[in-house]
Amino acid sequence: MRKTVEQRVASLVGQVITTVYIDQWSVTLLTLESAVITEGHWTLFDSAGVAVDSDCEDIVRQDFKLWKALGTTIVASNISRDNHLKLVFDNGLQLEVRSDDDGYEDWHLNSEGGLMLIVNDKTITTFS
Repeated sequence: MRKTVEQRVASLVGQVITTVYIDQWSVTLLTLESAVITEGHWTLFDSAGVAVDSDCEDIVRQDFKLWKALGTTIVASNISRDNHLKLVFDNGLQLEVRSDDDGYEDWHLNSEGGLMLIVNDKTITTFS
């Protein structure tokens, strides 16, 4: 049986972040089974719900905090009705990626078995 988008996102739970890539236009979180690539607007919250990092121009960034997800386990994940992605890590950090750009990919998920979800505003495209 083919997994739903929600099931694919939920399958991230229990996976450990092994690599964090940060480049000028995107952020990538890798596990041994999956890759979550964000090219849209994202915010990292600490355990108290305070925003500690987000996508912004490099000139205004003091430093990245997203690296603190490295080595953590994803303990919760979901996709909202408006296709926003939320990942919760075992150290209390929470990553939220908004799906609000109708011109470019906001985020996508590559998972074991070759499935790719590409989320662009209100549209989800699935490749297998």
